[in-house]
Amino acid sequence: MSARATKVRPTRIPKRRGQQRGQRPSQQRASERFVDAGMNINRVRADVQQGIPITTSNTGIGPHLGLGARRAVSDNNDLGVRLELDQVHGHSLIGVRAVDYRYRFNDAFALGAFAGAVRYDAATPA
Repeated sequence: MSARATKVRPTRIPKRRGQQRGQRPSQQRASERFVDAGMNINRVRADVQQGIPITTSNTGIGPHLGLGARRAVSDNNDLGVRLELDQVHGHSLIGVRAVDYRYRFNDAFALGAFAGAVRYDAATPA
């Protein structure tokens, strides 16, 4: 039986513009702009009108792009806005997060909530 010890070094967090040494980003109430890029996994369920059968598509994959800005409002809370662009089964899905809230537990983990609107560009009645 053998045991191996590994030494874990703390990760260094990059300093933001205007940040003082030893100061967390939330302590200076810094604002930031960001880009969020990736993929989305989706399935479309269409319930267009009474009398027409409800249809559900197969699972699809599409690109995702988000552009936003946020500002620390306290030690653990951020508020911001975001525009999201997705492709869902060949149609564009455009979303606006008018209120984008984030609670930071630490530098590596956060939870968020948002309020906003979305538009799916498909040939369906409004």
